[in-house]
Amino acid sequence: EDLAAVVAKYRQENRRPGQWIGLVTGIGGLFAAALLAFVAEQQGWPDALGPVIVAGGWVVALASFVAVWRREGQLRARHQLLCPACNVPLLDGSLGRGGMSRADLAIATGNCPVCAESILAS
Repeated sequence: EDLAAVVAKYRQENRRPGQWIGLVTGIGGLFAAALLAFVAEQQGWPDALGPVIVAGGWVVALASFVAVWRREGQLRARHQLLCPACNVPLLDGSLGRGGMSRADLAIATGNCPVCAESILAS
């Protein structure tokens, strides 16, 4: 398959609502914990519930973030392409080089950004 098509498909699937709903769930867990802590204080609930409520919110948030991270890894593994010369993954997810991933650099130049070997068919 063409590298650009694979990268486009990866990005399209990565932006689907099902892929990122976990972030909303995680933030919602923290918000719900803060709201419950406020209600507990207003209603005179036992003070021992405060830490339990906050811990519960963090558990929901962390579990959601881990789920998003795992789904992202599975999606990247499903669409991953390796440089034929140095075997480095091109879908690295990093955007530290002026906003371009390894795949973007490979598409733009036709060469692997790590070993500089040509990776695209002429």
